[in-house]
Amino acid sequence: APQPDRAAGRQGPGPGQGQGPGQGQGRPSLPRIQPQQPGEIGGLGYDVGILQYIYPGLSDANTTEIYGGLSFGMFSAKYSHTVSDEYFAVPDSQNTGYLGLTANVPLIDKLTLNAGLGYTLWASDAAPPDYYDYKLGVTYELGQGFSLGGHVVGANKKNYYGDVNKARFLLTLTKAM
Repeated sequence: APQPDRAAGRQGPGPGQGQGPGQGQGRPSLPRIQPQQPGEIGGLGYDVGILQYIYPGLSDANTTEIYGGLSFGMFSAKYSHTVSDEYFAVPDSQNTGYLGLTANVPLIDKLTLNAGLGYTLWASDAAPPDYYDYKLGVTYELGQGFSLGGHVVGANKKNYYGDVNKARFLLTLTKAM
């Protein structure tokens, strides 16, 4: 099933058989974010909010999470907790949690090393096994809000989840909104 790109940079390793509601079926995930006001106290950043993933035509996969995150300098941690009945179409998975830890280390002007480690803790023993995911790479700021990234991403539990958890290289072009 599809997984959101989390603080640790998860890029797709997900529950079930590795094919999710939005993958290869013409049904992209449409994340919807509730407005929140991130803040900072004495150099410690914080962010809390609600994140909802909507899958047109496949409402069982719709997922709602509450989250809280802290950051200090180049380091951040974020915990997301599922409040919807299902976590990306997995039955009885309310209260599934995800913890993501990241570091973004400036190397030279416009070039940043990105490292992340995440952990999914399923709410039920009947759910797929808990797993770790990782991301390691660099991001280059192109200007005008654009950046180019190259990262190796993957996760453990390949015997259960299959090739979707295999390490792979991703090249991304992003635009800050």
